[in-house]
Amino acid sequence: MNKLYSLFFAFLMFFGLSLFATESINSSDANVTFTVNTQNITVGENGMYLGGGVFGGAQAHAMSDDDGDGTWEVTVEMETGTTGNYIFLNSPSNDNDWGTKENLEGQDCAD
Repeated sequence: MNKLYSLFFAFLMFFGLSLFATESINSSDANVTFTVNTQNITVGENGMYLGGGVFGGAQAHAMSDDDGDGTWEVTVEMETGTTGNYIFLNSPSNDNDWGTKENLEGQDCAD
């Protein structure tokens, strides 16, 4: 009976370590930091947001300017290889407030 417990314990240890190693190796997420310089605009009371495109709504990710230098940022965990568009929004009042998106007129990267 003692050998059976030892064998069972060894099996659980091996199986558990294998699962842990597989999850660590196959991790396909990365932290991506988005920044926008707002020194030449007035940011509204709701702050800046990253949204649209691959992120969804106008209030998908709230940004912050902790040091008050006019550069707002947010770090988002994304699946490696993700591609698509996004926009910055100035003080949207709700998740459908697209009228607050950045003006990309005349830019090649317009969403």
